[in-house]
Amino acid sequence: MNKKLKTWWSQSKTWHHVLLGLGMVVFLFMFGIFTVRIFNYNKVLPGVSVRGINIGGLTVDQAITRLDAQTSQYLKSDVSYMLNGNASILKPEQLGINFDNREMANRAFMIGRENDIVTDIATQVTLPFAKEDIMQINVDRELFSNSLIEFNNISAKPSQNAFYSFKDGKISVTEGKTGQKIDMGLAILGLTRQLSDLKSSIEMPIDTVPPSLTNDLLQRQLSSVNNIAKQAISLSYGSKNWEISQQKLLDWLSVEKQEKPIREDLLNKYYKMQTQLGDFKIERQNVVAFLNGISGEINQEAIDATLAISNGRATVFKQSKDGKSLNTQRSADAIIVATQSSSSAPIELDVDVKKAAVADDNIDSLGIKELIGEGVSYFPGSTPQRLQNINVGTSRYKGVLLKPGQVFSFGEILGEVGAAQGYAESKVILDGRQEFQYGGGLCQVSSTIFRAALNAGLPILERTNHSFQVGYYTQPYGVPGVDATIYYPAVDFKFKNDTSKYILIEPEMVGTTLTFRLYGTKEKEGKLRGPFFDFGSTNVNAPSQTTFFRDVVKNGIVTKTDTFTTYYKSALDFPSSN
Repeated sequence: MNKKLKTWWSQSKTWHHVLLGLGMVVFLFMFGIFTVRIFNYNKVLPGVSVRGINIGGLTVDQAITRLDAQTSQYLKSDVSYMLNGNASILKPEQLGINFDNREMANRAFMIGRENDIVTDIATQVTLPFAKEDIMQINVDRELFSNSLIEFNNISAKPSQNAFYSFKDGKISVTEGKTGQKIDMGLAILGLTRQLSDLKSSIEMPIDTVPPSLTNDLLQRQLSSVNNIAKQAISLSYGSKNWEISQQKLLDWLSVEKQEKPIREDLLNKYYKMQTQLGDFKIERQNVVAFLNGISGEINQEAIDATLAISNGRATVFKQSKDGKSLNTQRSADAIIVATQSSSSAPIELDVDVKKAAVADDNIDSLGIKELIGEGVSYFPGSTPQRLQNINVGTSRYKGVLLKPGQVFSFGEILGEVGAAQGYAESKVILDGRQEFQYGGGLCQVSSTIFRAALNAGLPILERTNHSFQVGYYTQPYGVPGVDATIYYPAVDFKFKNDTSKYILIEPEMVGTTLTFRLYGTKEKEGKLRGPFFDFGSTNVNAPSQTTFFRDVVKNGIVTKTDTFTTYYKSALDFPSSN
């Protein structure tokens, strides 16, 4: 057998050539493979690209440099996002896009090197003919989503519901329109792919948005809607009248969404049945909003009667007015019922009436029957401007009524102080100086009220004395200390009506004498002892300190004693601006 084989081989030249050729092919193939491997020992194999950028034959660092050059330029370049033929320009980095080029270069380098030798050889053989392109993109999901939402808000086309309109005495249906929006699911998938390809123009995927109120739905309910808005509705209160037009009634319509009943089986647990729309009806909150809009023409606060003292008793100086408030809830009920009725009679709006706390018929119950406290001050030598300010300020307190438990605030009642309120410029003590300001002299008013409250035995809640002795506040005591300065809101004077009845304040200014009288029910009184100098004298240019005591007397018994100590600086410490 061996002899025959040797004979055949020696005589068959064709097979010699074939086998020799095959051996050469194998040799050349293996030589080529090893040449490629040796030549690209530390380089990416030929035919490998990242995002379409060829990096074959480059080292990892060279590949990173090439990729960085491309992606850094792309991140800062303008990319067009197309929707409905409109383009919005954004830079990829604004969407939170970034590329990890080192990871991509390392992944590219491992192609043809990461599997068994047979697989790697097969990969290396095919790479020059079937190129390998890899992609990767990193996305800041929150920033990416927010950018898409903002883009959608700007570029999307909202749907328009069908609606009813009233024209030429007839209710008709205006057909709705389908809208368009970005398909967020496809956008996130598609955009990341296109951005990873470094595309400069991207077509946004569109999803249609049908109107929730369709022409068919409105046509089906046209008959019942005609019944609701068959006529305008008239409203009235007193001499005022309003009309709710048929178009407004149509605008107030809404339709309920009703969930179809579902069974708790597996399918319905994860896929709810589609909602169905109920019948059109008047939306109550729209009616209430309309009534709130007209309530300003009806509502008014109750105004207490203004009282004055005549023959020692309180009388009405100015009539009270009851308060009125539109009851929007009951009035809305009446309007909704009217849309279901055939009656065309006007609807009388429901208005709540609030009686004034101080009215003509309850004066006697207020307990204003006697003088409970009086304060007096004298201010001869005052300038005409100071007298003007005292007169204007005093008028603010005429007829002021304090409820039981109410706190009197001099500043709150006084209000704004300026030329517009009738005040003149006169001297005040402010920030360590004497200067001219509107309202100078108002402390004469606050000091006189302070004295009336002291004599009535009322609790003094807040009181500040002047910085130095002022002669206007010394009399009738002969010794300073019974004064109360005011510079609202920084400095205020307050006392409380702690009696069981109302207190009426009645001031009177005669020449350079100011008197404040408090009327109510005398349950107690205050008796002053002093003031006395602790040190110093009536010399205004030297510091001094005075003290007085106020005994609160009830039924002839002293129930409480208050001590008021006042320290005055030298007037020389407060230079005058003029």
